[in-house]
Amino acid sequence: MGATVRSSLPSLRRALGLAQVLLAQGDLTPRLALQTIPQVGGYTVHVAATPGEALTKMDERQ
Repeated sequence: MGATVRSSLPSLRRALGLAQVLLAQGDLTPRLALQTIPQVGGYTVHVAATPGEALTKMDERQ
């Protein structure tokens, strides 16, 4: 049952119209901490360790 609920979360987030978040932070510990906050609020969070990686992720999403 838990796997079914988890697999339906992305479609639920889209249905609710929640924005996706791109977090660019070079240090691992703050990146993990900052990623958790919007995830708890139901947002999809994409993370990048460098500005270049963030730009690549933005290009991939368009």
